Amino acid sequence: MNTAHDPFILKLPLEIASIIFEYWCPTPELDPACFSHGIRKKVAAPLILGAVCRGWRIIAWSLPKLWTYVEVRLDRPAKLEFEIASEWLQRSKQLLISVQVTTFALGSIAHRIIQDFSTLKLDTHTSVTWTQVGSLEIGQCLDLLRAAPDLIYCKFYEVQTHDNVGQYSSVTNFLCHSKLQKLVFHGQCAHVAIEVFEKVSLPALEELEVDVNFDDLPTDALKKFFNRSARGLWKLTIFQAQINVTGFVSMLQKVPSLELLVLCPEVDTGFDLTEFLNVLGETAIRKGKVPKESSLLPNLREFRYWAWAPQDVDWQRVPQIFGPLLGLDNPRRRPLDGASFDLIGPLQELSEDDLNCLRPVRDAGIDLRITTKGSGWDYDLLEGAKREIRKEEEE
Repeated sequence: MNTAHDPFILKLPLEIASIIFEYWCPTPELDPACFSHGIRKKVAAPLILGAVCRGWRIIAWSLPKLWTYVEVRLDRPAKLEFEIASEWLQRSKQLLISVQVTTFALGSIAHRIIQDFSTLKLDTHTSVTWTQVGSLEIGQCLDLLRAAPDLIYCKFYEVQTHDNVGQYSSVTNFLCHSKLQKLVFHGQCAHVAIEVFEKVSLPALEELEVDVNFDDLPTDALKKFFNRSARGLWKLTIFQAQINVTGFVSMLQKVPSLELLVLCPEVDTGFDLTEFLNVLGETAIRKGKVPKESSLLPNLREFRYWAWAPQDVDWQRVPQIFGPLLGLDNPRRRPLDGASFDLIGPLQELSEDDLNCLRPVRDAGIDLRITTKGSGWDYDLLEGAKREIRKEEEE
């Protein structure tokens, strides 16, 4: 036994020691750096544990969960890679495994292996058959959607433009993808987003997230896109965008099915939150003979807003978005019963006037949350104020 370490863990029941070992190993989904260079941290973890002493090695070798991540380097001798992969497969028992393949010539084997994976992420550009893939992340947007008709979830990050924007895709005809339910699109500018959303129709889309890297939100292109798609869109998230309220409201008119709206325009994007809250307040109760589906956001149930400049939030305007609190059962009222404002940065405080204005909303049963978010901590300002009042009353 290696006497340079404390053998205390060997005195624990095997079940407890196993949990400790499994907890210590990083998870690639939460730690993307696990697969960076050479034998990665996650892949090497069971070997590191086994190198401590014979007792630790027996435990590590007996835990299938530690062996569910394997790296294969195709630029190394085939026999060595075969032996490594075989050991990992034997020790993982019947558990599903994640495989990291590193090579400079993936295209020659990709067609043969792709059908064996339910989820695939490629950090390379290659031409493969995508029909068996259900979820992935890659940059060639329109080409990918056309080549993967069974895709239900797709995430595009850092989509860039060129002098000739059409260069990044060979798709020139209009594209209808009938199965995609969730799309996350983060582009380097609005021009790229326009190029994509003006060329596609996604009739099965339920969730959409758009980030245009502080550029103007392409509301006109999205309006046309929503006209063709989004009959069942229930969640819309907008990140890092310059938002013109008038154009934004006009766009939202095209998605009456929306139930959850998330806005994180970031600092200095010029978004007038007060104006938008006023619009929500003015339309909280459907007027006259206006049909439900013709009103603004008739099915909205929750609104979330991330404020990077909390001082710009006019808290006196917030209660109006729910309509009259004594008429929450009004059948013509928008069913909005939840709103959250996440304030990023140092701990904020609400004035007494603001608290007096907001308390009746919560007292009416509406889920209103105003939270200051810091590094590793959250503080609910309304709940905190309530505790302070209770404390003063007790004293």
